[in-house]
Amino acid sequence: MRIIAGRNGAERGFTLLELMIASVVMAIIFMGLISSITGAFLATDMANRACEAQATTRRLLEEATELAYGDMLLLDGNSLITADGLAAKFQVFETSPGLLSVEVEVCRPAMQLTLAELAAMTMEQFSGIEAVQGSRVRFTTLSTGAMGRAQVADQTEPPTGVEQVK
Repeated sequence: MRIIAGRNGAERGFTLLELMIASVVMAIIFMGLISSITGAFLATDMANRACEAQATTRRLLEEATELAYGDMLLLDGNSLITADGLAAKFQVFETSPGLLSVEVEVCRPAMQLTLAELAAMTMEQFSGIEAVQGSRVRFTTLSTGAMGRAQVADQTEPPTGVEQVK
């Protein structure tokens, strides 16, 4: 029979208490990792929605500024819903004789909207509808017609309360 010096049979391995403490520590570590990964995915998704809305708004504004002066006036109050579910609303102001301010606001509504419901909304009502976070963008341009763009102002809804300055 062999005798192990300094250890008796009762001291081998881990106790139940040590295993429970190790399990709790590992669970806390894994929960932290999972929540940070989930947060990263949500932030990426919000950034993608914002980029998509900005690209759509810029495209619509570019198309609007290529119109003749008289045709731009017809955009006032127009609405559209893109194939991927973004809703857009146009507003046109005559800022001074021969100079128009064309405003386009785009968002992904949190609820499903029909084109008829969207067309019936004023710009203020459209600005007030609940949108998917990070998807509301408003751009304004001053134009004298197809060849006379003066400037483009960017008014993007800042994500999570951070003010964006461009």
